[in-house]
Amino acid sequence: MVEKIKSMTLAEKVAQLKGFWLRDLMEDDELSLEKCRELIPDGIGHICQYASSNAYEADKLAKIVSEVQEYIQNETKQKIPVMFHEEIICGVAAKGATATPQMIGMACSFNPSLVAENARNAATNLKKIGGYYALSPMMDVITNANWARLEEGFGEDSYMVSVFADAFIRTAQSEGIATTAKHYAGYGVANQEEDFFINETLFPFEVAVRKSKVEAVMPGYHEFRGVKASYSIELLIDSLRNHLGFDRLVVSDYNAIKGPLKNDLLKGAELAMNASIDVDLPAGANYEYLEKLVEMGRITEQQIDAAVKRVLDFKEKYLPKNPTVAEKNINLDDGREQALKSARESIVLLSNNGILPLKNKDVKILVTGPNADSCYSLLGDYTWGGLAEFFRKIPIDRNNPRLVTLNEGLKTEGFKVEYERGFNWVEVEEKAIATQGGDAREEKANRKPLEKVAETNFAMALSKAKNADLIIVGVGENRYLCGEGSGRKGVDLPGKQEEYVSKLAETGKPVIMVVFGGRPMVMSRLAEKCAAIIYAWYPGEEGGTALAEIISGKVNPTAKLAVTIPNNNAEVPVCLKDTDREQMFPFGYGLSYTEYEYKDFTPKIDITTEDEYFDISYSVKNIGDMDGAEITQCYFEINGVKKLLGFTKTFMESQEEKQISMRFYLDQFGRYENGEFIIRPGEYKLMIGASASDIKHNISFEIKGDSLKKDSRANYFSEII
Repeated sequence: MVEKIKSMTLAEKVAQLKGFWLRDLMEDDELSLEKCRELIPDGIGHICQYASSNAYEADKLAKIVSEVQEYIQNETKQKIPVMFHEEIICGVAAKGATATPQMIGMACSFNPSLVAENARNAATNLKKIGGYYALSPMMDVITNANWARLEEGFGEDSYMVSVFADAFIRTAQSEGIATTAKHYAGYGVANQEEDFFINETLFPFEVAVRKSKVEAVMPGYHEFRGVKASYSIELLIDSLRNHLGFDRLVVSDYNAIKGPLKNDLLKGAELAMNASIDVDLPAGANYEYLEKLVEMGRITEQQIDAAVKRVLDFKEKYLPKNPTVAEKNINLDDGREQALKSARESIVLLSNNGILPLKNKDVKILVTGPNADSCYSLLGDYTWGGLAEFFRKIPIDRNNPRLVTLNEGLKTEGFKVEYERGFNWVEVEEKAIATQGGDAREEKANRKPLEKVAETNFAMALSKAKNADLIIVGVGENRYLCGEGSGRKGVDLPGKQEEYVSKLAETGKPVIMVVFGGRPMVMSRLAEKCAAIIYAWYPGEEGGTALAEIISGKVNPTAKLAVTIPNNNAEVPVCLKDTDREQMFPFGYGLSYTEYEYKDFTPKIDITTEDEYFDISYSVKNIGDMDGAEITQCYFEINGVKKLLGFTKTFMESQEEKQISMRFYLDQFGRYENGEFIIRPGEYKLMIGASASDIKHNISFEIKGDSLKKDSRANYFSEII
C-alpha cells in the first residue's frame, strides 16, 4: 500500500478523501462518461447515499454501479474502485427494499438476535446493488425525549445500546459490509462532564472499537466542550485514536465540517484534517482545498498520506476484486417474514383493562385517527420512503414495498372495521421545526406531507364512533414531526390529538389507542380514558399485520420499553437513573397476555477483586394460559444510581418453567477514574426484575479485596450460561 501511495499524485490522493453524489454524474437517467471524465478524472473515494438519493429500481442501480466501476478501471490511472455507501438501520435504504422497524422499536424487543438478522438481510441486499459500506448504526445514548433523532438509536441506557450495536456491527461485517459507529461522541447529550462522558457516553463506542472491531467512526454535528466535533482534537485524537486505540477510518457526517466562520471551507478543511477526519462527506466541499493547504504549508502531505492509507486499507478489505454487479432481477423485499417477526417483538402493550386480546371478531370497530391508515405510521426516517419524501419530495408508494397499515392489518385479520380518519396530525398553524446544526440539506427539505388522504370529518367520525362497539385510534407522529431535520416543541401527542381521543372516549365506547412515532410521548391524561394503550413506534412494512395479530391474540406481546415514558413535559428529560422522579411508564416496562412467577434465586454472592466473574441463577414460570416470553432485567445499584447490567428474553409455553443462569464479570462494576480503569471493593446491590420499577429480588453483596487497576475492560457484557 505504501508503494501505491507513492505512485499517486496529490490530486489522486485527495480524490480518495472525498465523496460525490451519483446524481451529478447522471444525464437523462443514464451515467454520463463525459461527466465522469470532467468531475472525477482522478477517481473518487465514495459515492454517497447512492440508493436513497435516487428513485432507481434495484437492477438500474446495480447497472449504474457497474458502469461507474468500469469507468474507474478503464479511464483512471490508479484504477482504485469506488466505495458506494448507504444507510441500513431499517433495511437497506433503497426503493422497494424491506423496511424493518425503526431501531428504537427493535431495542424494545430486548432481542439482539433479531437486530443481527435484520442487519444480515440488509447487508445481503446492499451487496446485491454494489454497496459494501453502511453509515450505520447510530450509537448515541439518548435520555431526552425532545431530541428528534432518538428513534434511530437503541434507547437511553449505555449497556442496552452497546449490546444491540455490537450485534448489528459484528453481523453486518461478517457479511462483508463495513459499518460506522456514529455519532462520536455525545451527540444529543447535554452532559459532557468527564466522568459521565467516559463511563456512559463513550461506553458503546468502547465496545464498538475494542470488541466489535467496527471499521469506521463518524463524529456528530454537535460541539464537544465548546469545539465542533469535526475539529475536536480532544475528541477525535485524544479520546478516539489514543484512548480507544482506533486506527481505522474516520468519516465526516454530511456537510458537518463546513467552516469555523461562514463559508470558510479552507479553514474547516485544515481543522478537520488536523483532527484526523479521513473522508469529507458527502461531496468533498471542504477537502477540495487540501491541495491548497499543502501548498500553503498549513497541513503536510504526510497527513494526507496517512488518511489515504486508511482509505485504501478499508477498500482493500471490503471491496471485491471485481466490484461490478452481475445479478439481474434483483429482489430487495425478500425479508418480509423477518420484518413481521421484528414488528411482533417490537410493539409494547402499555395498558390493558382486560379488553385485549380481542377474541370476538364480530364486534363493529371504528378505526380512526391520523396514523390509522397512513404509510407515515410505519416508516422511520432512514427508510427509503422517509428519506425520499423528506429530502426529495418523492411521495411514499405504499405498494413498493407493500406497506400494511393498522387499518389494513385489521381487515386482513378478519375484523369488521369501518374507517374514518377523523383528524390530522396537527393543525395548520403548528409547524415542525428544523433541528439546529445538522445536515445543510435540511434547509431545503420538504415540510408538507405528500401522502394523499381522503377528506375527513371530525363530526362524522364521532357519529360513527357512537354506532360502533369499540374504537381503535391511531395517533402519534410522522416524519415531519420527528426524525433527522424535524422536531417540535414538547412531547405531548401532536396538535389536538389528545382532545380527539378524549372526545372518542366520551362516547362511552371502549377506546384502544395505538401510538406511532419515534420517541416517548406524554399520554398520562389519556391513560384512564383508554381501555388499552399500545406503543407501536415505527413498526416497518408489516406493522399493521403485527398489530392486528397482537390485538386479536394470535400473537402475545413480549416487548418492553427501552426508554422511559414521561408523565408530563415538565419531567423531560427523565430516564432510568431518575428513580426519584415521576414516570408514567418506566424503563423495561411492558405487559403480556400471560403472567410470570419468579423464584429460586441464588441466595448470596461471594466475590473478590481477584476473581473474574460470579454466577447467579433463578427460575421463571409462565403461570398463565398463553405461550409467551418474559424479559428479565438485572440491575446493580451503587451510590443510589441504578444501571442495567444484563437482560434475557425467555420464551415459555403455558405453565412451563425455566431456570436461568447468568454470569456477570467484575469488569462490569469498574469505572474509569482519571484515565485509569478501576474496580473498587465495596457494597453493591444486584436487582432482578421485570422492569426497572418491578424488582422481584435483591441480592446485597460485597466485592472484597483491594482496588484493582487495569488498562481497560476485558469483558463488557453479562452472559447466559
